[in-house]
Amino acid sequence: MPISEDEYDFRTSQEPQVSMSKAELRKTHKPIMEKRRRARINHCLNEIKSLILEAMNKDPARHSKLEKADILEMAVKHLQNVQRQQLALAMATDPSVLRKFKSGFNECATEIDRYKNNLKFLKFLPLPFQQFNPLK
Repeated sequence: MPISEDEYDFRTSQEPQVSMSKAELRKTHKPIMEKRRRARINHCLNEIKSLILEAMNKDPARHSKLEKADILEMAVKHLQNVQRQQLALAMATDPSVLRKFKSGFNECATEIDRYKNNLKFLKFLPLPFQQFNPLK
């Protein structure tokens, strides 16, 4: 059974070290720890790839050699689509969702406007900030 990084650190710190200082030990173990970290990242990316391909109904055989960036981009796009679908469903089942969103947005815009008007040193801000009015 493989041991975790924490267990590994604990076990190695308990073993008597005759000639190596803590700094030397850390330097010696760093490549091993980095290799494990990269392995965990790659394992998780492969899991994400499988889940995303399945969710998008894509053939894993045709997408066996995806780059890590491609996997992450696909995951982000998929999550954005899920978010949009959830919002659309919420709006369809409860029409007050859109009203609540608009109300919250307007509250924030009013608060920003109030804060902006209370600034004593507004003239020192760049021009685009001086002209900002979210209510227009």
